[in-house]
Amino acid sequence: MRLNGEVADDGQLWRVSLALTRAEAAELRDALDDLIGHFDRSETAAWHAHVSSSDFQTEINVSPE
Repeated sequence: MRLNGEVADDGQLWRVSLALTRAEAAELRDALDDLIGHFDRSETAAWHAHVSSSDFQTEINVSPE
C-alpha cells in the first residue's frame, strides 16, 4: 500500500492517491461494504474500520462522515 496526498494552504488534504495490492483492495472493499450497511443503523457514528497494508506499516481508517 502506498498513500500519497496533497495538502491545501489551509491544511486540508484534498487529493489522495492509493496504490493497493489485490488483497488490500479487497479488504478496503469489504470495509466500504460494511460502512454502507451501517448507514441505516443507530451505531453508525461509532462504526469505523482499519485497513492495514500487507506489512502493517500503513493504514487507512474508514468511518462515516
